[in-house]
Amino acid sequence: MADLEFALNSDDIALAASATKTIIQAKAAANQRVKCKGWSVNFKGISTTAEPIEVLLVFQTSDGTFTNTPTGQKTDSDHDETVQTVGKHTPTAEPTLGNVVRRRTVHPQMSYAEYGDKIAVMGGGDRLAIVCVTPAGTQPNVIGELLLEE
Repeated sequence: MADLEFALNSDDIALAASATKTIIQAKAAANQRVKCKGWSVNFKGISTTAEPIEVLLVFQTSDGTFTNTPTGQKTDSDHDETVQTVGKHTPTAEPTLGNVVRRRTVHPQMSYAEYGDKIAVMGGGDRLAIVCVTPAGTQPNVIGELLLEE
């Protein structure tokens, strides 16, 4: 890893009730390890009595089918290197969930963020994602972010 930090951000994504939805997925380039240094979700719910949402930071074992591919935004513009990790959000076919790295319960009017030196490490070709599991009757919008380092 060469200290190339970057962020992958999703669009504002509408969540359906009683559903599992990938908010943002990062796929490491072949033969390149990528470190996750942070992740966050920002909900935009309107109900104070809505049930909390289960939020997962999870490895995924398949690509799924996505309609958007955001470009990694470098946190230090002095780096000339190109971000190799591919970002994806807004899936039309959900990827398969693998090992869960973090599991949190977040109220749909709140945000959650975690930052550290090494939360998870992806091997070459691995996928790491933020996934939301919404209960019945809860349909907020959400924005997700992964802070990564190649």
